[in-house]
This record gives sequence, C-alpha cells and structure tokens, in this order.
Amino acid sequence: MARVSEIRPDFQPPQEDVTDKPTPGFGYVVFILCLLGGIFAWLSYRAYNAYLVDRQLGYTLALPALLTGAGLILILHAAFFTTYRIDSEKLALKSGLFRGSLPLVRIKEISRKRFNWRVLGWGIGRRGFCNRFTDGVKLITDKESIYVSPTNPQLFMSQLRTLRFSKADRERTGD
Repeated sequence: MARVSEIRPDFQPPQEDVTDKPTPGFGYVVFILCLLGGIFAWLSYRAYNAYLVDRQLGYTLALPALLTGAGLILILHAAFFTTYRIDSEKLALKSGLFRGSLPLVRIKEISRKRFNWRVLGWGIGRRGFCNRFTDGVKLITDKESIYVSPTNPQLFMSQLRTLRFSKADRERTGD
C-alpha cells in the first residue's frame, strides 16, 4: 500500500489544534427560556399557593421550582460555553459542564444535518453537544451518533475528514 507522502508529497496534515466556539442560535435560547421559564413560573405559582394554605407544603413544593431554575441556568450556561476542539488524535466536546471526547479513528461517517432536534443531552445511542437547532453535523461511530453544531459545518467536516483519514493512513502505513 502506498503512503500518503508518496501519493501527495505536498500533503501535510494540520499540526495545530482547531478550536470552534459557536454562538447559540436565537431560536434555541428563546425555546429554552420559554420552556424552562414557563415550568419555573408554574412551579413557583403552585408553591406559593400551597404556602398560603400550609407553610410546610409550600416549602416542599418550592424545591422543584428551585431545581428547575438551577437547570435553566446550567442549560443557558452550556449554550453560551460550547466548544469543539479537534487535535490530531481526538475531538474534544464541551458544552457547559457536559464534556465528551471522541477518538477520530472511531468516526465512521460524517454528515450534515440541516435541522437537529438532538441539541443538548443523551438518548439511547445518541448524544448532543449543540447550541442551536440548525446547521448541525452528525458524527456516527460504531456505537452511537453524536450531534454537534459548529460555526461553519462545511469547514468543520473537512477538517475532521482530513485529520481522520491522515491518522488512519499513518496508522496503516506505519508513518
């Protein structure tokens, strides 16, 4: 088998880490604020009404409202502090307090998703590190699908493909 350097002597895989910090989509932020803000308001209203009848019950019902408020803050923090870092070995994913790592050799398929429901969170065989609903990238491994929302999906996909294939070629040829 021919080495990459023999086929294309001018080819040099990127040596620097590539870091992308996408800005959250307006629709995503509005959706999170409305959904969790509505749940927080409803729970607060229920806790206040229970407090008027029975103080102990009001305090008990205030706990879910406080937890929902904390969840709102964590999810908004994750939306504004999402980072993807590609180096020669792996793709590091960070969305607020949620972190993940994916070795490049495990990526089997890379595809673009125009609309993405899997924003932040986990499901059976799926994970999401997105901060917007549109212009996402789906990474398929042998075990799961991972959704990301880079600033420039085309550039992100080409960088991943370049590093993934150059690493696979180097491992295969012993470079």
